[in-house]
Amino acid sequence: MLLFLLALLLVLAACSPSESLPLPEDTSFRVARLFQPGMVAQRASALPVWGLAPPGTEVTVRLDDEVHSVQTGPSARWRIEMEPRTAGGPHTLTITAGEEMVEITDLIYGDVWVASGQSNMEWRVANSRDAAAEIAAAADPAIRQFKVPLTWAYQPQEELVGGAWSSATSE
Repeated sequence: MLLFLLALLLVLAACSPSESLPLPEDTSFRVARLFQPGMVAQRASALPVWGLAPPGTEVTVRLDDEVHSVQTGPSARWRIEMEPRTAGGPHTLTITAGEEMVEITDLIYGDVWVASGQSNMEWRVANSRDAAAEIAAAADPAIRQFKVPLTWAYQPQEELVGGAWSSATSE
């Protein structure tokens, strides 16, 4: 019985919430890299917004008329979920922590597709048949891509190494 209780205690410790993770080296206020002007959020789904701020900081997230606040705990991590929305936009997402503010403009809701893992994902339109015509016809700013630079790690990473949103335009 004692061995069972010890095993149960170890399992519970391993499954504890993120507040028990070690404190990041830099706890200055920041939002996850995915949150940049021009981002696309999945329609009809809650929008999780997360980042870091010094422990004890009140973080407020505003999207249109919806406002939520949370106070960071000892881990410096924060997360707020915004209500689902229908497709459309543009919206402005504003995140504040004390005197600091991050404003994400031109946010639209639509369908988000995650594509990863194949070499053909790196194929550039410029290398395609009729490339000049395809590039000239690219004119839909509502089609957007968040491209993460190639990278690898032995363990899951808390932060993306880079990435930016871009629209489907000739440029």
